[in-house]
Amino acid sequence: SYQTPAIYYYSHIAYSEGNYQTALIGFKKISDSEMFKNIVPYYVAQIYHKQEKYEELIDYAPKYFESISKKRRAEFAKLIGDAYYFEKKYGEAIPYLKEFKLGAKSTRISNYQLAYCYYNTKDFQNAVNNYKRVSSRRDTLSQVAMYQLADCFLQFDNRLEARIAFKAASKLHFNPEIQESALFNYAKLAYQIDGPY
Repeated sequence: SYQTPAIYYYSHIAYSEGNYQTALIGFKKISDSEMFKNIVPYYVAQIYHKQEKYEELIDYAPKYFESISKKRRAEFAKLIGDAYYFEKKYGEAIPYLKEFKLGAKSTRISNYQLAYCYYNTKDFQNAVNNYKRVSSRRDTLSQVAMYQLADCFLQFDNRLEARIAFKAASKLHFNPEIQESALFNYAKLAYQIDGPY
């Protein structure tokens, strides 16, 4: 009667000490136990994420999504969404990243991930909405987001907004290639919109 709790506590100690493989073996042994079935998948998914074993996380975690407690659901969704994102399965990542956004305070990185997933699935309107939440600071992430935001505006043939976004990306000096390309595109759009003068 003590075997399952003993495996859980031993695995939890191993997890706390960073011995992820030992913890993983133990947690997987008891993942279907009535006593721990609501918490163990959360730890297994975290371990796969920490080990960057995204394919394993994708194979394992989604089937447990409905059984995860409400308290941990948003973070569990983020782990699955990240795995799909890093495996470049952008369409599959979107529902989980949206679930995270609904249940937790989103970060600039999570907003960028969601925007980039929309961008890669050609849902440019949702991409625009999320890129705008990323570009408030002056850093590399903002520069990339502004450049991709400009491309989204071009998809709508909104050259004025695209020009503004390219200009913003060109003023940031973090990535010289993006800066140069953004400045070129800004100049091209300025010429198209306003003429040579």
